[in-house]
Amino acid sequence: MKTALLILDLMNDIIHPDSPIATSATCALENNVVGKANAITDLFRRRGHPVIFVRVGFSANYSECSQKHWSLFARAMEYKGYRLGTWGTEYHPDLEIKEGDIHLIKHRISPFYATGLEAVLRGHSIQRLVMLGVSTDFVIQSCAREAHDRDYEAVIVGDACAAATPETHEHALESLGHLVSVQSSRQFLGA
Repeated sequence: MKTALLILDLMNDIIHPDSPIATSATCALENNVVGKANAITDLFRRRGHPVIFVRVGFSANYSECSQKHWSLFARAMEYKGYRLGTWGTEYHPDLEIKEGDIHLIKHRISPFYATGLEAVLRGHSIQRLVMLGVSTDFVIQSCAREAHDRDYEAVIVGDACAAATPETHEHALESLGHLVSVQSSRQFLGA
């Protein structure tokens, strides 16, 4: 089955402890999300599967961010976070990026909404999506549900994800486990 790996929002403004808006930094560090992401991306690259990095980002004036209603991104805007071309939207410095990886920018929670993700997946004839990253309760959940509704087989590497709290993370995985496959990095890597 043609498979792709999605690495979601492993960027400084979301998981680096030096960012004032990185609400998932502690859980990401405790779960060793970046280390597990590196091990899994290495496996995918060796097997010739596409590795797709997706991160959220906005232009300097936040023209892509809705001003009409409360937004999850309101705090980011207040701190001038998630601005493309800044340290905050760079990938975490310990994340291993390689030539040939695919990179997409999103302006909403879902990596499917108004991005080129669907075209990339169709172009590679992908049937199965393996995903990891942050946050479990927003981005991973949105991606998994949408992947399911688009008829992809979806797999979440549960311990390579993080949320603001361990409880929130576990609750999201429990909920998603009724819809998609949730595996540990050890199961996935065959360790």
